[in-house]
Amino acid sequence: TICSVIYTMTHTTKNLFGLTLSKIKSLHFHQENPTLKQLYDSYQDYQKQKKKFHPKNIESDNVHLKNPLIKDLKINFGHNTTEKADADDGTRNRRRGISLKSEPAFSIQMPEYRYRQIHQNLYKNTRNVQNPLVPLHTLKKDIAQWTNLPAQLREILQSEYFVDWGKVLKTDTSQKDLTTKFLTQFEDFEKVESVIIPASSVMPEEMEQHNESTLLENSQDDDDNQIFDSDYAPPPESLRGGKMNQATLCVSSQVGCSMQCSFCFTGTQKMKRNLTTGEIVGQYMNAQLVAAQRNLSIARFVFMGMGEPLYNYRAVKEAIQILTEDFGVSGKKIIVSTCGVVPAMKKLTRELNVHLAVSLHATNNELRDKIVPVNRMFPIEELMDACRDFDKNNGRKLSFEYVMLEDVNDSYEDVVALAKLLHGLNCSVNLIPFNPWPGSPYKSSPKNRIVKFSQYLYFHKIPAPIRWSRGDDTMAACGQLKSDGETKTNFLETHPLYNGAKKRESV
Repeated sequence: TICSVIYTMTHTTKNLFGLTLSKIKSLHFHQENPTLKQLYDSYQDYQKQKKKFHPKNIESDNVHLKNPLIKDLKINFGHNTTEKADADDGTRNRRRGISLKSEPAFSIQMPEYRYRQIHQNLYKNTRNVQNPLVPLHTLKKDIAQWTNLPAQLREILQSEYFVDWGKVLKTDTSQKDLTTKFLTQFEDFEKVESVIIPASSVMPEEMEQHNESTLLENSQDDDDNQIFDSDYAPPPESLRGGKMNQATLCVSSQVGCSMQCSFCFTGTQKMKRNLTTGEIVGQYMNAQLVAAQRNLSIARFVFMGMGEPLYNYRAVKEAIQILTEDFGVSGKKIIVSTCGVVPAMKKLTRELNVHLAVSLHATNNELRDKIVPVNRMFPIEELMDACRDFDKNNGRKLSFEYVMLEDVNDSYEDVVALAKLLHGLNCSVNLIPFNPWPGSPYKSSPKNRIVKFSQYLYFHKIPAPIRWSRGDDTMAACGQLKSDGETKTNFLETHPLYNGAKKRESV
């Protein structure tokens, strides 16, 4: 924390990475900018000479007068002359950060193509000949390397701006399925975890031993066998398929999380701050470098990492715009997850053309209030109305996440209520076995019960693939991410199921 405060107080330059083209066009430079100050002094000398002599007769040795940068950038020296002269007290201008009585301020109006060049240097997805999986722009973090810009403009940019998308501190790769988790540290020393999940069309050996057909054959003695229909077997569902050299990136949107979902390890970490647009997209930049070492390329994005994406809606929206407009990622390759922030869901429906995944996990308000506390603010009735709105007006896929918690939300009554709740929606349900973490009060439902849960939903025409754990041996699976060892005070102690407490009576 002390390091973060010191950094904030002493660091004056700004990160260019994450700026959209419209924000690049509004770049601001301080009066102390040495290059602009030098140009300003030269300009003032020129104006003094111009009063005494005809401009054609001026012979100056000042190189800045011959520098085309002044004409090219259309640098405006002095006060803003576009404001009306009757604002004598400077009140009107002061609201814009400019005072009529202030020292001269510098603003730059570059030709349109200059802004586009800066934008392209940040995001243009050109390939490196030596390694076609690594985009060339990932190697050009130094503004001095932007040789398509004039040297003096590069100096101006470097004096007040930089390009950074975080530093990868460590990576952990699963020995079971090659899922890779990496820890990224940003300028203020805050850290987040992201996960690269390789595509695979082959079920791991452990999963083959528990596939649907085997479980149905071996479940004759299971008491739970009587509560599910057993006359319909769903098609085998294991892992997302795809080309073997492609991977999915699980992206974080916040440092910590304020949702406090009781089954999620991230919920035990204190909420520090939202990530910026550049920090969100920066995870993609770093992921490309990490994935290239494993002969992988990032093809899909899921905003299911640390934090609630819709509580950082503006940055997530701008990050998606950069991914789709500048990197050429299709909206059908992006999934945004939410615990159920209804107002932001309505905005997403109309502003973003991406898939939506809703963390449901329960079918009634009593249980969902306990395991997903945001339900107390946006109950299931309001949540389902927002989901129907998305299904009707967006056009992208709607899915629901349902973590399987033993003797909590995996009974026959639960699956019947779930099928009834989702009736009429064009959606799917991702069944997620609970991934344990230190001190967690839950256990995952038995595999055969998860399969039967899926079977019932399939029988009622609701696709319900089982998302078997990926990277759980390195704490990289769903609900296991956490970048800080500090835990919220009394988080587990206040949980109703902590340390063998009595389970909910309705279960």
